[in-house]
Amino acid sequence: MKKITLILLFVIPAFAISKAQSCLSSGIFFTSQQEIDDFSANYPGCIEIEGNVDINDSSEGNITNLNGLSQLTSLGGYLKIIDNNSLLNLSGLDNIETISGELRIGKWGDGNNSLNSLTGLESLTSIGGNLAIYNNPQLENMTGLNAVSSVGDNFWAWNNNNLINFNGLDALTSIGIDIGFGQNPNLVNLNGLESLTTLGAILYIKNNALLENFSGLDNLNSIGFYIFIYNNGTLSSLDGLENVTSLGGRLEISNNSSLADISGIQNIDASTIDQNGTDLIIVGNPMLSVCEYQSICDVVNDPNKITNIHDNLSGCDSETEIETACSAIPIEMLYFNAKKTKEIINLTWSTASEINNKGWNIQRSNNGQSFETIAWIGGSGNSRDIMEYEYKDAKPNEGLNIYRLEQVDFDGKTSYSKHKSIYIEGTTKRLFPNPANNHIFLDGSKNGQIKIKTINGTTVLETYFNENQAIDISRLKQGMYNLLLIEDSKVENFRFIKSK
Repeated sequence: MKKITLILLFVIPAFAISKAQSCLSSGIFFTSQQEIDDFSANYPGCIEIEGNVDINDSSEGNITNLNGLSQLTSLGGYLKIIDNNSLLNLSGLDNIETISGELRIGKWGDGNNSLNSLTGLESLTSIGGNLAIYNNPQLENMTGLNAVSSVGDNFWAWNNNNLINFNGLDALTSIGIDIGFGQNPNLVNLNGLESLTTLGAILYIKNNALLENFSGLDNLNSIGFYIFIYNNGTLSSLDGLENVTSLGGRLEISNNSSLADISGIQNIDASTIDQNGTDLIIVGNPMLSVCEYQSICDVVNDPNKITNIHDNLSGCDSETEIETACSAIPIEMLYFNAKKTKEIINLTWSTASEINNKGWNIQRSNNGQSFETIAWIGGSGNSRDIMEYEYKDAKPNEGLNIYRLEQVDFDGKTSYSKHKSIYIEGTTKRLFPNPANNHIFLDGSKNGQIKIKTINGTTVLETYFNENQAIDISRLKQGMYNLLLIEDSKVENFRFIKSK
């Protein structure tokens, strides 16, 4: 009998420990700082919440931090952080790696008035549902989401008064459904989304008063449904969309009062601009006079396509005007390629025909916005033969090199090729010595902010440093730490050991 009793005493605690790893299948609703602080005591060993998590301050200023949630590693439902007006950042969520449902930070009418950073989510790699950022008036970028590589559903950002760009989403490669950005009055560009290659459904950009172009979407190549660009008052070009080659629906560009250049969409295959209804809408862009790009020409000239084009500047004010301009396109480009061989970048391109072509300015940029001319290659004037061209850039910039061809007619008119990007590796950042006792150094970094955290995610040191400056770690306890380097809105992680 004693033997049986001993076996039962052994089995029951083991079962309890196993069950303690996950909890709260019905979810949990936090309304006060005390509830957050008491979480680890109330749910010891719970690292995976199976249900939904709501953080909604009912005391108007009571919730100031989320440190009491630092034991969590994953959420089986959604995470909603809404109406927390004293919350500055999301530190305390540092160990969450996956959210199976939606991550919603703010909603229509109820945001987080003091939230100025998403730091604290650095371990998060995937979001199964929506990523929704609404009504956070102090938030400037997405720093803190640096490890997120995929969003299963939609990415929405609306009514964030100080949002400038999306820096911090460097690892994001795919969004399952839509991008919807609207009513962000200080959004200047879409930088931070450079790794994004596929969008499942809709690109929806509306009412962003200072948005200048689509820089940041330079590597996006396919959009599953349609593009909707509406009422962005400062938008002057569609630069950044050059690599998009296919849609699955309508292309609509309407009521953008400063838009003068839509060459960014010239590489879209016209056969993929195909909506059950109107396929192409270009309406109410009073500065737009040039629309004779191949994608637009092919749609306008297709009798099976339905178009709606009016109230633009002369030259792009009707289907007839575009048809006339399309009949005189000077260059039929076959390809434009860029390839790196050692430290030389070889640019090659070919044309099937040329009309009145004086030649090309070879232009280079490190951001896709400001280009410099680095060379001139003469054209073939008028030709119906296939012509091949080449240029070798022997002195590319360290880092990102973005190339385009500015084609120049004999009468001075210009047009632009799609962009090609090549990255040249620079100095590799290095933390040393490792292990270390009193000081560490960061080689390859000029200056920035650092945060040193324990493996459990607790911040133990936060400071700024300059190039070659020693970082004092003498007061840290022996053990392993993560150092987060925040430099130019980008976050890099280094792990080191503090010795005795």
